[in-house]
Amino acid sequence: MEEQILWKIRGLLSPSFDFFFVFATYLGAWNVIYPAAALAGLALYMAGSRGQARLLWALVVTTGFLGEGLKYAVAAPRPELWPWLAEARGYAFPSGHSLAAATFYPVAAHLAGERLPKFRGLFYAGAAALAALVGLSRLVLGVHWPRDVLGGLALGVLQAALAARLNSSLSRKASS
Repeated sequence: MEEQILWKIRGLLSPSFDFFFVFATYLGAWNVIYPAAALAGLALYMAGSRGQARLLWALVVTTGFLGEGLKYAVAAPRPELWPWLAEARGYAFPSGHSLAAATFYPVAAHLAGERLPKFRGLFYAGAAALAALVGLSRLVLGVHWPRDVLGGLALGVLQAALAARLNSSLSRKASS
């Protein structure tokens, strides 16, 4: 069934969209997420939100370890239905790009929404759209099965929810 899903997705899009999805997949790559988190954490740190900065940095690092640890524990092979349109290494489950995007972007949206509550909904919608786009890109490019992407997205949402809860805890402690 997953093979049929991948072929259906691939068939819906013309090759002219390939460049777009190659670009989109980089939005979930660690070489984009790590510098973005480092800069966001630095901005938080400089603004006096040291606990939030540490939380963001720790979250991104632990998310990387979680994803890689699960990949080796599950050892699921990647699909080989057509030549991959992006580089992919290691095992398939969970999709590290999906996990990274579904963790980092919602947490960044949460932190930005605390500072600019008027735009909170827009930040969350943007984060959800980015995570979904990264997940879809992994399917279009042929480097993951749907279960890999869904697993990465689900783990990322759990990580982001945990971070939001920890952030609320830090905020309460800082205000008391």
